[in-house]
Amino acid sequence: MTSLAAQAGSGGGVFLLVWSIIALLMGGALVTKRWSARFKSLIAGGLAGSPESQQRAVRTPESFLRLIGGFFVVAGAVALPIAVVLIVRG
Repeated sequence: MTSLAAQAGSGGGVFLLVWSIIALLMGGALVTKRWSARFKSLIAGGLAGSPESQQRAVRTPESFLRLIGGFFVVAGAVALPIAVVLIVRG
């Protein structure tokens, strides 16, 4: 993301800023137990046409989703100051 934003000029910095804010918000929500349970049930409900995939989605622990949310939070926290620097340097 950062190399793409650096090559694209100031528009890439804005894109990276928006992406980092969304990653922070969505990752922060996914880290909580309530939202990870909701997301898991949403995915399992969407796989109703494929019973095997639905069973795999139900068996996936919520801690896995919370781990993914944590990665998004870290990525967003790293990308946010980089985006600000790219925008300021213009």
